[in-house]
Amino acid sequence: MTHSMLLNHKIKYTPILLGLLIFTLMQCQSTSELKTGKEIYQAYCVNCHGVDGKLAAIGAIDLSRSGLSKEGRVEIIKNGRVTMMGFQDVLTSEQIDSVASYTFKLKEE
Repeated sequence: MTHSMLLNHKIKYTPILLGLLIFTLMQCQSTSELKTGKEIYQAYCVNCHGVDGKLAAIGAIDLSRSGLSKEGRVEIIKNGRVTMMGFQDVLTSEQIDSVASYTFKLKEE
């Protein structure tokens, strides 16, 4: 995929992503109340990745088939990737680590 294709892809989905972000943030009273990886995943990730990690909406990867290491997952959760926003300014390092660990439970056997 060329740089211009990626840029067009991002521009195309920006309004959708902003809407999902606002919807997701409205669901959470406070990020400090979210303790487990599952709670964090349910609050921030299910809209694009689905409850089981297989939804793959608007360019999200199917987490049940992901071969990413934990470090790779932490990096993407922190900084984002393609259409996914980064969460380093939303979640603590501990919360990011917790949700990255939780995503392994979605792995297809």
